[in-house]
Amino acid sequence: MGKKVDLNKPINNGNTKNNNHANHHINNFTQNSSSNTVEKKNSSNVIKKTAAEAAMRSIGVPKETAKKIANDEKLLDQATGKGIIKMPFPLRLFLPILAFIPLIFLMFFVVLAYDEDDSGNGIGGSFAYGKTCTTVTVTDSGCDSNAKNCTNKYDGEVELEEYVAGVVAAEVGGANNLEYYKVAAITARTYFLSHTSDSCTIEGNTTAQSYKDVDDSSNAALIRQAVEETKGLVLIKNEKLSKTNYASACVVNADENYYYVRYGTSSLGKANFQKIPKEWDSDSSHAYSGYLKSWYSKVDQNDTDYENKKCPSNHDYGMSQLGALYLITGENYSYDEVLEYYYGAEIKKNEMQHIGAEGFINPTRRLRCTSAYGYRIHPKKQIRKFHSGLDIGISGGEPIYAAKDGTITYVRKNITAINDCDYGYGNYITIDHGDGTSTRYAHIKYGTIPDSIVVGANVSQGEQIGQVGSTGCSTGNHLHYEVMVNGSNVDPADYLDLTGASGTCKR
Repeated sequence: MGKKVDLNKPINNGNTKNNNHANHHINNFTQNSSSNTVEKKNSSNVIKKTAAEAAMRSIGVPKETAKKIANDEKLLDQATGKGIIKMPFPLRLFLPILAFIPLIFLMFFVVLAYDEDDSGNGIGGSFAYGKTCTTVTVTDSGCDSNAKNCTNKYDGEVELEEYVAGVVAAEVGGANNLEYYKVAAITARTYFLSHTSDSCTIEGNTTAQSYKDVDDSSNAALIRQAVEETKGLVLIKNEKLSKTNYASACVVNADENYYYVRYGTSSLGKANFQKIPKEWDSDSSHAYSGYLKSWYSKVDQNDTDYENKKCPSNHDYGMSQLGALYLITGENYSYDEVLEYYYGAEIKKNEMQHIGAEGFINPTRRLRCTSAYGYRIHPKKQIRKFHSGLDIGISGGEPIYAAKDGTITYVRKNITAINDCDYGYGNYITIDHGDGTSTRYAHIKYGTIPDSIVVGANVSQGEQIGQVGSTGCSTGNHLHYEVMVNGSNVDPADYLDLTGASGTCKR
């Protein structure tokens, strides 16, 4: 990692949300030494009934039947006499403990099946923080007042990573620095995916990004290396694709030794200032020597309110490209440190190249299919029943994402009960995607559905709508995911990218 310096970098303080868990206590029978004979007899009967009920349950007698027999002294005596429950009394005392062995085994199985360790390695499946574009359609209707370089026109379709390389070539191609090109590549990719239209179309030279054929750049090989080494990497903030903006430089003030560059107004919500030595700007060893001096000459230097001073060409947002070059060449920052300095965001892999049918993305980061669509033996009710969705078994608290843009048509978020079939789907959300398809997300963890998720609200593809839980009729943490076409359930696996998925996703 590179050397770090204090350049008025804003400090972002995160909030930690603590989850409270309810503790359930089992009350044990106790006997007082002064209890009379009747009390002792009643206590003994309770133990006897408990042991009998446990014994019958262990050999397959239904719960209600076992309870009825255990609480009817006559029926209990008949059952014991007929050999239904015929064991030495000391052994019967241990039957309640023995009865819990299958339960302990089941709990162990649930942990293995649903609550695996989350290492963050992206085991299987796909995920998109933003749009799922693999190609870019660039259009150019001509240079407007915001387009200063009319030579970089391009019309037509191009692969996403080729487009990213073309943006780097057009924006900062002369820098001849691998670390700097990595900064530019990640920023360009994030900007496009967070600003593009639904059709993955963007206007060339009329946005903050210009594009040209990368092979026209003298540093084409180095640019392609940077793009390849950062392929798929984007900036993520609060689990959402960052609205990454950037510009050349906004030099608003200067003193004897430094230029003051303002950045971040739009992308960070407030103005920040970076001091860059004049000595560095005049150093001819880098390609953009003298640019800061040139930018400063374009602003009104009589305006002493430099914090609010207008920047030339409205270049007052996001990262300063010249400031980033200074951090790398003047302060030995690495590319990830530069991005952290300007955006305070995480760099993550955006697997937008892997999408399912009809433009759907997977609703979770990983796919571990624990129960496929179709008929099965219901894990709680133990009857053959049609399973209308696909169960994805991953850790509780894992994010759940909208598989496609749409409108919320149903949401339930007040269920606290877990593993309780009186509450069916538990907390769940239904999204209408406006094209005849809709999706449902069930058993969502209580308290994790955002306040913005209400009936009638619009959601974007990749937007987090809750966390994996076990509310309702569930045997452990998992997402029950459904896809409907014209109101009828279909196999969700047909709309997923199953690359690297584990478990049985289709019957």
